[in-house]
This record gives sequence, C-alpha cells and structure tokens, in this order.
Amino acid sequence: MSLSPEDRQILQEVGARIMAEQKKEAREGLQDEMVAIHILEQMYQMEVANLSPAEVKAFRDKTRSVYDSWAGEIGIDLVRSAESVVESAK
Repeated sequence: MSLSPEDRQILQEVGARIMAEQKKEAREGLQDEMVAIHILEQMYQMEVANLSPAEVKAFRDKTRSVYDSWAGEIGIDLVRSAESVVESAK
C-alpha cells in the first residue's frame, strides 16, 4: 500500500502538530521530572521504563526492520525530519 501525495502531506502536518505538542509537554515535564512521570503513570496508565544504553541499542536492533519498512512507506524525508526534531530536543 502506498500513500498518495495528499495523504503524505496530511500525515506530515499531523505528525508536526503532535510532535510540537509532545515537545511542549516534555519540556514542561523537565521543570519537575517527577510530574511528567506521575502524569504518564496516572493519566495514561503507562509504566515508565528507564532503559540503559545497552537496552536502547538492543531495542533499536530488534525494531530496525519495522523502522526501515515504515521509512520506505511514509518517506525518508519525513523520517529524517522527525529524527532531526528528536535530536534537537535532547
């Protein structure tokens, strides 16, 4: 299945909006780290995991095929743009 140019544009716009909101929430959470963890656990019933660098590498290795597949599906430009946003937030 391939996305039309219009669908890709919509996906890019939605992704940009979501990333902006998540970035805002993440930065608010940085003011008091425990607040962000509390919100994730209480509001969203999420379990927060702190991975070691080795665990992060193992996760990336295991999910590489999915990453590559979606990069081909939605376009490498969108993937690189998202990666750039993530890196700039670190």
